[in-house]
Amino acid sequence: VILSNVQIGGAGATGGAGINKSTGAISNLSAGLAAGSAAATSFNQPLGKINGNLSEIDKSLGAANARVIAFGASAAAIYGVQSAVQQLFSSFVNTEQKLAEINTVLNLDQGGLKSFGKQIFKTAGQTGQSFDVAAEAALEFSRQGLGVEKTTERTRQALILSRLSGLDAASSVNAITASINSYRKESLSASSIVNKLANVDAGFAVSSADLAEALSRVGSSASDAGVSFDELIALVTSAQQTTARGGSVIGNSLKTIFTRLSRTKTRELFADLGISTLDEQGQEKNQIALLKDLAGVYGSLGTEQKSYVAEQVGGVFQINILKAALADLGRSYSIYDRALNTSLGTTNEAEKRNAQLNQTLSGLGKQTAANVQSAASTVGEGIFAPAAKNVLNIADFLATSINESESTGVGAKLGQGIVNGLGSFLGGPGLAIVGAVLAKLFGDFSKYGATAAQSLFGLDKAAKNQAAIQQS
Repeated sequence: VILSNVQIGGAGATGGAGINKSTGAISNLSAGLAAGSAAATSFNQPLGKINGNLSEIDKSLGAANARVIAFGASAAAIYGVQSAVQQLFSSFVNTEQKLAEINTVLNLDQGGLKSFGKQIFKTAGQTGQSFDVAAEAALEFSRQGLGVEKTTERTRQALILSRLSGLDAASSVNAITASINSYRKESLSASSIVNKLANVDAGFAVSSADLAEALSRVGSSASDAGVSFDELIALVTSAQQTTARGGSVIGNSLKTIFTRLSRTKTRELFADLGISTLDEQGQEKNQIALLKDLAGVYGSLGTEQKSYVAEQVGGVFQINILKAALADLGRSYSIYDRALNTSLGTTNEAEKRNAQLNQTLSGLGKQTAANVQSAASTVGEGIFAPAAKNVLNIADFLATSINESESTGVGAKLGQGIVNGLGSFLGGPGLAIVGAVLAKLFGDFSKYGATAAQSLFGLDKAAKNQAAIQQS
């Protein structure tokens, strides 16, 4: 444009004026560029300068990444410490509560209770159970009036049974208790019961859970009928392997069968079938012997007679279990006989299986967890017990003092004095202090808001100047 004006101005009388105009335009443009350059220099760059140096970008990204990693590590460390402290406190409180519940029955002194707690932790680790489960079993046994030694031993056996059978601790406790109480004459120990169940479990299609559930339901009736513990296990094994009905169903069925075998009408039926209810010494046969004699003649009976006999002996709802038992007892190589010999030949099979499970990764992990929980409880007691008890005692004292407003004791006066003093302070100087703090906060907020607004307006003004320069 400037060159055109010069050419046009030189061609005519007005050429001098055109050159003057062009010169003025150039001067104005130079002045505008200078002003724009000054404005750009003074403009604040909040995001920094942008350039093409890739190494600078890489350094910035590396620094940012390092800060993120450091922040994450710091946060993880803080959270880890907090979680560890919480676990220590929770473990101590939980252990103290469980042991206190047990001690309400055992009435041990502090030293005895601490020793008993260590035994429970040890038992839990050796049987793959948690401390809470072990404490639950120990509490159930302690309620039976057992001493510390028997409670510890039976708790161990119940937890082994629970581990091998899948039963919960309460069901295992009930099974052992029912077996011991039902067969007092045989002087069964908890260890022998669990070992017999585990040995038969390993050799036949019956689980320790089925055997335990059946024993809980029929143990007393079987003992009264003269059926030994080993004979009962063998009969339940025979019925379970043949019918697969489950321990609870089989136990209830056998209870009905044993009860009906003792009836006079059933004895008369046996006499009609040529079955004697007395042995060679003139003593009453036990009911396993009667069932074996019945199995010997049952196959030769007619269809109607079989149905009548089965209904009289087993009842309407237990016929299937009875027929399965008779069919097996009538064989020369029966499941019953093999299971009986297995039960009688038991040694320490449950302990061996439990020891093998302890060598697995799961078993080692549970042992470690129990030991860590025991250590955490001990450490937590040393760290938190004195402080926690003092704080709670002070809080309880103050709360009790405040609640007993009508009392004239020193505690009541102290509590009321504290409350009234706080109220007076908050209503007088406290209110003024709170007001001053709020006023200071509002003043700072206003100042920061004005500064921020000025910065924003300044940025907007600088942006407009840049736009004007570019348009020029």
